[in-house]
Amino acid sequence: MKRFSIVLLIRHPSIDPRVISEELNMDPYACGMVGKPKMTPKGNLVPGTYELSWWNHVFEYEVDTRFFEEMERLLAQLVSHKDFFLKINKEGGYSEISLNLPGAMNQGDTAKPSMLKLIAELGLHLGVEVFPEMNPRDSKDYTGTKGITFVS
Repeated sequence: MKRFSIVLLIRHPSIDPRVISEELNMDPYACGMVGKPKMTPKGNLVPGTYELSWWNHVFEYEVDTRFFEEMERLLAQLVSHKDFFLKINKEGGYSEISLNLPGAMNQGDTAKPSMLKLIAELGLHLGVEVFPEMNPRDSKDYTGTKGITFVS
């Protein structure tokens, strides 16, 4: 069984993260408002204040399909918010869709032009991160946690 995460991240000079949640109809896994104290996802304060507003939602996968196939499915769902993503860019922010892979297993895939076209049309940045010690969030431990969607 393959495990990976796809994270939708939005950064903006001043937007209230609640506006992002309302627009996308998704709860954030974590978020912050420009000028407010920094906090961990569990609500612990850390030194400093946010320089930008930001918001993210995590999609956790435990599936036998390829990760770019899942990303393309997700992008197809996000197309209805194209104007919102383009507005974020126009206002000096950016949106990113990022693939998070565990470094302890061999996984590979090839991005199709159709997926890359969707990313470009939505004005999204594409990120990939490999985490050697990545422990995917298990649905039994995170059930009811806002901002995480489990896909199996």
